[in-house]
Amino acid sequence: MHPRPYAAPARAKDLSGLPPAFLDVGSAETFRDEVVAFTSRVWSAGGHAELHVWPGPATPSTGWPRRPR
Repeated sequence: MHPRPYAAPARAKDLSGLPPAFLDVGSAETFRDEVVAFTSRVWSAGGHAELHVWPGPATPSTGWPRRPR
């Protein structure tokens, strides 16, 4: 059984027909290469994707304000 494209788009064989995607990853993130490869597959299938690769890790914790003490 193959997963539905909306449930696991990176595992789908055919990426055509997916909604537009926004992908945001840090250059030092573990899954950076997979995100870039997935974006390339979306583009190759004629889909729309916006890819942002930021320097260093792009984890949410890097942008959260510190709690007051």
